[in-house]
Amino acid sequence: MEDYLTRQELADQMGLTFRTLELWAHRRKGPPVIIIGRRAHYHRDDIAAWLEEQRKPSKATPRTRRVSA
Repeated sequence: MEDYLTRQELADQMGLTFRTLELWAHRRKGPPVIIIGRRAHYHRDDIAAWLEEQRKPSKATPRTRRVSA
């Protein structure tokens, strides 16, 4: 089970609340959840893959300069 984090462990590592992860799981957001018994667990590989999916390319547009005529 060393490859799995509990909901509280993941919340602590990500700076989130337990409740946020609970709501995400209910809304099918966030990393995939595995229920073992009555407890939610998250596999480290699933967390890493989910975090990578959250990376969005920068949509910053280059600044244009106004030139006085």
